[in-house]
Order: sequence, then C-alpha cells, then structure tokens
Amino acid sequence: MFIRTNSNYQKINIDNILYIEGAVDYVKIHLPDVKYMVHSSLKKIIEILPQNEFIRIHRSYIVRLDKIDKINTYHISIGQTELPVSKANKEALLEKISTL
Repeated sequence: MFIRTNSNYQKINIDNILYIEGAVDYVKIHLPDVKYMVHSSLKKIIEILPQNEFIRIHRSYIVRLDKIDKINTYHISIGQTELPVSKANKEALLEKISTL
C-alpha cells in the first residue's frame, strides 16, 4: 500500500501495520519502527484494508488482529501499548478472534 506523506508516496507493507489511530482529518499509522500521519479518515482506511486482518475496536482505532497480544475487559494490548475497546465493538472483536 502506498501512502502520501508530504509530497512523496511511501510504500508500506500492510503486514507491518500494528494499529491505526484516528485524529480528526488525519490518521496515524503505527508500524513497529515508525509512525506516519496521513490525511484520511478511519472510514476510508478500513475500506481499503483486508477485512479478515483488521478490525475497528473503537471510534478512534483500527488494529491488525494478529498483532493483538492480550484482550481484557476494556483494552487490548499490542506490545506495551494499550488501546481502548468500545462496548459496541467488543463483541465483533471477540467473534473475529474466535475464528482464527
């Protein structure tokens, strides 16, 4: 996948995406070693990503399913990072991981 950063197009491997964070009119794409800020919305991003590999866990977060290390009542963990899981999205998350 290519993303536009400033005046360049940067190729990123979708397999390396840990999670994507929404920030008003931008999204922050978190990879293990770098973060990219892209002018887009989470809605547009989730439509591009493979549905069987990513899930929206909160109005502000999309995560790659195979990067989740731990799920608890209100959060998921990816490494040392904890991300919130909304009540509305928790059931869908649990259904998706049970099929893995």
